[in-house]
Amino acid sequence: KIRKNPGISSKNLAKDLPMSKKEFISHLNNLLESGEAVCTFNENCIPCLKLSARVGAQIRLEEADVDVRLAFKAAYRTVGKGQKIVRIHRIREYLNWPRRQFDETLKSLMADYTIELHGGDPSAMSDKEIKGSFAGDDGLLYINLTWWGTIDEH
Repeated sequence: KIRKNPGISSKNLAKDLPMSKKEFISHLNNLLESGEAVCTFNENCIPCLKLSARVGAQIRLEEADVDVRLAFKAAYRTVGKGQKIVRIHRIREYLNWPRRQFDETLKSLMADYTIELHGGDPSAMSDKEIKGSFAGDDGLLYINLTWWGTIDEH
């Protein structure tokens, strides 16, 4: 969001992010300490954020200090549009994470019962949608998931 809105105030940045104020401040401080973001002041003495020049055009999720569980939950909400059962491939496409990172996050959420995976009939799905779903260690193809964690899950 800082990349899309260079010069954004920390207050405006915080209001649309799916995390608590405490988590936001922690993440922002980490970005500032690592040099990935810089803070300047405008003529009204309001602190404004922008990416440092060394970060480049694209921030990789693993380089930024981002809570992947919150990002996953936000994607689930956005893609699902209020539905409880959401297609895994749609979340994967929305997040656009490296496959390994997405799968590891999915396994972690499954392991602590935050999400439940569901199989289904893939015959109506395209090859791309099937590939974007999730094959478990048991060899089963999982197409959908349900989020059972709390609203403020992190």
